[in-house]
Amino acid sequence: MPKSIYVLLTAATVLLTITLGFVLAIATGWITPPGMQQYDSDPASTEVDYDDAQYVELEPSLTVNFGDGERLRYLEADVQVQTSQDEVVEALERHSAAIRDELIMLFSEQSPEDLNDVEGREELRNRSEEIINGILEKRGVEGRIDDVFFTEFVMQ
Repeated sequence: MPKSIYVLLTAATVLLTITLGFVLAIATGWITPPGMQQYDSDPASTEVDYDDAQYVELEPSLTVNFGDGERLRYLEADVQVQTSQDEVVEALERHSAAIRDELIMLFSEQSPEDLNDVEGREELRNRSEEIINGILEKRGVEGRIDDVFFTEFVMQ
């Protein structure tokens, strides 16, 4: 057999071995491909008790000016926060000014292009949840909120 066939077979074997290694690493969870999220494997840590869910509306509606540089626009959103803990409900009411202020700042930083699709609004919901939980933690509140909902969302 010619030497070039040995080189070709060796290269194919190495490539196949590397490919199988990546497949096994992904299948076992050692690496995560781009675009895939890893979720907490402990369902108890992320479990929400929907029977005890309470919703707190941040009143009045959040209205902010935001723009894309060409023209000024505004966003109006009704925001409700879900929790199952009474102490969190009280803390949301007690710290509503700080929460509203941070959310207004977050909303005003957005661009219309970011909020035109579902993914952009979902990202805004997630960031809102992080901000609210951060405020509660900073102020010594033991519990956390479970979710944020936009019950009205108008951009003009």
